[in-house]
Amino acid sequence: MSRLTFYVAIAVSMFGGFGTASAQIASHEFGSSCEEVACGECESDRFGLPASSANSSLWEQLSFYGAIDGAKQPQDFGVNANLGTRMHVSYAAPLLADYGVGFQIGSAVVLSDNAVQVFELLGEDTQRTQSFTTIGLFQSAGDWRWGAVLDYLYQDGFDSSSLGQFRFRVVKELSSQTWLGFTGRLRAFDDTADFLGSSVTLRSINQGSVFLRHYFPTGVQCTYWLGIAGEHGESNAVTGPARPRDESFVFGADLLAPLNDHLAIYGETNLTLPGDTGTVDAMLGVVWYPFTNVRTANRKRFAPLLPVASSSTFGVDLLP
Repeated sequence: MSRLTFYVAIAVSMFGGFGTASAQIASHEFGSSCEEVACGECESDRFGLPASSANSSLWEQLSFYGAIDGAKQPQDFGVNANLGTRMHVSYAAPLLADYGVGFQIGSAVVLSDNAVQVFELLGEDTQRTQSFTTIGLFQSAGDWRWGAVLDYLYQDGFDSSSLGQFRFRVVKELSSQTWLGFTGRLRAFDDTADFLGSSVTLRSINQGSVFLRHYFPTGVQCTYWLGIAGEHGESNAVTGPARPRDESFVFGADLLAPLNDHLAIYGETNLTLPGDTGTVDAMLGVVWYPFTNVRTANRKRFAPLLPVASSSTFGVDLLP
């Protein structure tokens, strides 16, 4: 199957039902502060938006996302970067509703090509396919939320490899519009790969960061974080091996900007210093919530606390 055919097949499978759902969505008035499709309860916060509440439908937290994805990580051996397309599906629902416990699951595919010519000149592959899977649990109890997931990454680039990491998050709701929290990433398992006949080790990069998230009256969501990333390799495919770099500062942000009741622009980035050997990852695209109001989806009690894994949330290190 050609790369173009694969792109089209994924797009059709994930968004094939868009026309039917859009027709149903069109029957609702945009901008209403209390729509049946939005929250199922006639309660509003002080901004007139549907109040954060328990889900009124098992399908409220089903979402689809398509984006441009760019990544440069230590696994690119100091001489490469990747640019491509990402598509993912995410779902969450109550597990023990009376206790505020829910589960989340999501899957993503990223198809990318090299953005630098060095791999091609060295005789390595110039395309990469990545498959991310995220599964976990979360709980909402009063002003506190917590969650933990296992991320699995299968990728096929200069070689195939399978990697895993744990992510966890703790949140304190300072108000109905502002969250303060901590996000951690811990390596679960690594793998070895072949690069031009030499064995290298691939592994996730540990990271811990404090974040602040604010929800604006328009439904816009903005998050900023700052933290520390564990050591990462600084070896280069051209100049040779180098000792790993110790802990580094990491910072990033995400942004969700509603276009209407069901579509929003969403993007995120994560940057590990220094820029030449650390991670420079970002994605920007459109997310679609066919069964709920995108302005309040992330504030619902049974909304997934952690996003589906991506290059921004799953940095990959390389050690020769």
